[in-house]
Parts: sequence; structure tokens; C-alpha cells
Amino acid sequence: MERRTQAERTETSKRELVEAATVLFGQHGYAGTTLREVGERAGVSSGLATYHFGSKETLFRAALESIRRTATDFAKPTVAGLRGMARLEAVVDAYLRSYAENTSPTNPNLGRDLGRTVLVATAEAISATPELRDLVAENDGVVRQMVIDSLTEAIEDGELSPEADTGLMAVAVVGLMRGIALQWLVSPDVVSIEAVLPTVREMIRTLQPDP
Repeated sequence: MERRTQAERTETSKRELVEAATVLFGQHGYAGTTLREVGERAGVSSGLATYHFGSKETLFRAALESIRRTATDFAKPTVAGLRGMARLEAVVDAYLRSYAENTSPTNPNLGRDLGRTVLVATAEAISATPELRDLVAENDGVVRQMVIDSLTEAIEDGELSPEADTGLMAVAVVGLMRGIALQWLVSPDVVSIEAVLPTVREMIRTLQPDP
């Protein structure tokens, strides 16, 4: 068997630490998770989390970046080749489906874990752990920008009025996405993402002016 290089081993251990941190942050919150616990869950030396990331805040930033990459990869097949309002519908569709359908060979609940981490961190940022606020705000800005990009295309293609305020519209759309996701995480037996998607699409279409 070919031996891995030191760089490959380092990247593997960092990826395992980020994956472990993502799950623990979602289960126990940012304040309730220690770097030692992350190392133990990842199955590596308890000091490796500190060695590679230096602080819990840096590890959390890495977890958020990993979540965004994973979500983007999940959405790519859905949004490929689309523009404007069609792309916006696909983005929202993929975002919501990712909670229930985004899985991996090692984690069948990957989408749920990723989404829960973001939402738990958001709650902590406005309550027990205000030092998270800037990181959460930065992540929210990335999500809103995805929506703004689609809305800007819709204006360019004549689907929306040039006077449309894409920033405010993005706030409303992301609020809709996050609100549904939060309800599903709390009550998955009551809230059906699949069942609510047609209603969400109709709400998005009301952003377009009547012909």
C-alpha cells in the first residue's frame, strides 16, 4: 500500500477535526464544545485541534466554510445552467432539500447536522456567545449574496423591475428559507420539506410582476 505523505496526513486530520466540530457545535453549541472533545470525536490526539487551528473560533470559521462548500456542491446540479428567477427557485429548493437529502457514506444525517450547526450558532450569537456575531453575520452575508446574484440576473433579464431592492428581497427570501429549516429541525414529523416546496415556489414567483 502506498504510504501517505505528511501533508496528506495533515489534511486528513484537519478534515476529520472540522467534521467532528461541525457535529459537536450543532449538538452542544459553540460554548458547550471544547477542542479536546473535538479531538476525541475525530479520533485523533486531543492536542491536534489546538495545533492545527489554534483556537475554537478559528475551528468554527473552518466549520462554516466547510458547510458552505458542502451546500454549494449539493446545489450545483440543481442550479446548473439556470439564471434569474429560475435559479433563485432552484437555490431555495436545494437549500431546503439539503437538510433531508444531503448525506455522505459516513454520515447519513449530514444535511441535518450542517444546518443545525448554523442555526444553533445563530441563536448563540444573539444570546450566550456574542463573540460569534461577526462570524455568523459573515456567513449570512454569503447566503444573501447568492440570492442577490439571482435577483440581479432577473432584473437584467426583465423578470423584475429595475427598481427592485435586491438587498431587502434577499433578506426576506433567506428569512423564509431559514424559518422553514428551523421548523423542520424542531418538528420533522410535522413539517414536511417536500410538501412545503410548491408553496415556497409560488411565494417566490409572486416577486415577479404580472405580465
